[in-house]
Amino acid sequence: AHALELAREIDRAIWPRLTALFAPRTPLSDARVECFHGGDGKLDVYLANLPRGRGMTIAYPPRCSGVPAFVVIAPDARPHELAHELTHAFQFAYRHPSGCADYAWLDEGTAEWAAHLVYPTDDSEHVWRYLLRDPASLPLEQRSYDTWAFALYLQKTLGAKAIARVYEASRTSSSLAAIDSVLPGGFARSWPDFARLAWNQEPVATGSF
Repeated sequence: AHALELAREIDRAIWPRLTALFAPRTPLSDARVECFHGGDGKLDVYLANLPRGRGMTIAYPPRCSGVPAFVVIAPDARPHELAHELTHAFQFAYRHPSGCADYAWLDEGTAEWAAHLVYPTDDSEHVWRYLLRDPASLPLEQRSYDTWAFALYLQKTLGAKAIARVYEASRTSSSLAAIDSVLPGGFARSWPDFARLAWNQEPVATGSF
């Protein structure tokens, strides 16, 4: 019964929102992979208990970018968690020039933001507060889920499609260079603006996202 409920959420909310965001790019077909692929080229979602965590999106080997993927998620998964994992399947469709590790932080942060985009009142992403609470402890590219807040800043200031433009730019650039190319004035101008808005308290009285 829960599997059917999740399938309905994919059809009703998750898939339409993600395909609109990343259009014209969609998860790649797995019809020609040598591994088991569910019998057709469609994206496969398996409900199974994992040794740790609530969900994983796994690229078919041997590549880790520009490749089809499948999702494994907890049998009692919530729609927000499923939206996060399905976003990864879209991200895997992009091939990156500088290796997958460079994009891992961006993938996790934007997947958490994308779940918020689909379910804006869920607020599950608020558990990842580290970027907002301690912004100087780590560089952006050494973070992970907590960078959803920066993706939200991009949405609020440039529109949600800015995230898709970052991923298009990532086909020829490193993760930070891809973002820099999308930001008006690059990080040099936009990062102080993000910091001001993310402060979300006095003396910044208005304008926070």
